Amino acid sequence: MYVALLVPIERIRYFSGQLLAEADFTEEQLYLREKARRHNRLLHGWGIVCGLLVRPGPARGELTLEPGYALDPHGEEIVVEDEVVVDLCSEDDDGNVLSPCRRPGDPRPTRVQSERAPGRPLYLAIRYAECPTRPVTAGESLEYSRMRESFAVKVLTELPASYRRHHGEAHGRPCPDAAAEPWVVLAEVVLDPDLTVSSLDCLAHQRRVVPPSAAV
Repeated sequence: MYVALLVPIERIRYFSGQLLAEADFTEEQLYLREKARRHNRLLHGWGIVCGLLVRPGPARGELTLEPGYALDPHGEEIVVEDEVVVDLCSEDDDGNVLSPCRRPGDPRPTRVQSERAPGRPLYLAIRYAECPTRPVTAGESLEYSRMRESFAVKVLTELPASYRRHHGEAHGRPCPDAAAEPWVVLAEVVLDPDLTVSSLDCLAHQRRVVPPSAAV
């Protein structure tokens, strides 16, 4: 069980002549990232903030995902910068219909066809992902000098437990635990036997984060 407020809150104190190592800079990044996650999750909640609309794609069995922004159940930011096409019946080795870390011009990763039960609801969901980038030579090894924030999209056959759970008001409003699953559901989809999208519903399970300007 993960409770954000129980994470130790400690940051590096710099002083003249201090010897700093890789672990110190990593620890500082973790401190700042955990602070941002805690702020997002406990103050704003999680879900779609803007964009991320799903509409029928250019071919059979495809959907188009529009650019947008979301906060995941752990407080991570998910940013989709460009419109992307999702093939519902083709997955990578990790079961994603849209792989993280792939940039324009990269070779297409190995994919396999996935069986989809016609007439049964499927759930298009997105999660936060990270991709090492900008390789540099470090002695005799190759290291990545940056970590790019990305996302992955998957077709789920069941709703995540966080969407099935009843959220009732409790006395004293305790701090909520982070959900175990990293997914933000974007749409419910139903396919015909020929894999044509027969039903697409972006509202049935929509969970939104309302910016302050929109709440007035």
